[in-house]
Amino acid sequence: MRFVVRTRIGSQDYWSWLDRTLTINNPNPIFNPSPVVEDINATTLALTGSKNRIVKYYSNAKITFNAKAVKEATLASRKVTCGTKSLTSDGTINNVENNVFNFEIEDSRGNTATTSITKTLVNYVKLTCNLGNAVPDVSGNYELNLTGNYFSQSFGSVSNSLTLQYRYKLSSSSVWSSWISITIGTLTGSTYNITRTITIDDFDYSQAYDI
Repeated sequence: MRFVVRTRIGSQDYWSWLDRTLTINNPNPIFNPSPVVEDINATTLALTGSKNRIVKYYSNAKITFNAKAVKEATLASRKVTCGTKSLTSDGTINNVENNVFNFEIEDSRGNTATTSITKTLVNYVKLTCNLGNAVPDVSGNYELNLTGNYFSQSFGSVSNSLTLQYRYKLSSSSVWSSWISITIGTLTGSTYNITRTITIDDFDYSQAYDI
């Protein structure tokens, strides 16, 4: 940019100028305020007691970008990624598997901005139950061998616990016995391996049973 001054004395013009280089501000888009991530699943909220705790596989994370373009630019794109799942606008990521949310925005000039939000993760272990391959003896005694995984920690407001029950019926029947509880004992870690001998009442060795 050239600044010019002209002075006239009588009929004579006198000129002076000064050149300056100006840098045009081309700022990136902004997050203002920071993006918001909140669990809105009523079931997991009852367990954790906090919308800021994420239960792996089950929390539904509500996303608010709070993204803005500046200096007359417009916002061209938005994206948030959590594990293998993503959103390109405000919304909800269901059944999240990660507690890190990576945000990226781009304006109409091609400028970008990124940020990341990390929530407290409840690293839930999915419940499984496997039954052994034993068969009843002639008296109807059956050795149950139950193995599997379970979440052995606290969600925040509620501590998780494991309950095991069994029931049985003739394969040819639709009527099951009542559920019968199995004493578990002390467990450590996130797996269980429990062997118990049960007795099938009114056992008929010539029939097949479902347990």
